Amino acid sequence: MNKTTIKYQIKGSILEQDAIISVYNIKGKLVKPIEGTKGKAEFDVSNFPTGIYFYQLTTSNYNEIKKMIIIR
Repeated sequence: MNKTTIKYQIKGSILEQDAIISVYNIKGKLVKPIEGTKGKAEFDVSNFPTGIYFYQLTTSNYNEIKKMIIIR
């Protein structure tokens, strides 16, 4: 199993928040929804092909999109 971890800290927040992280492929298709707790989210990427992905981190008062590259 190949795991990856996304760590996050919401700017201006003193608490580690829970978040929903939605992973999308380069075509914009949702490939994996993940629940992040206490400032991090771990998930298995062994079934993900090499490529560029985007993830959207969403909390009750914050939303951000970042790029992620998976290389085999």
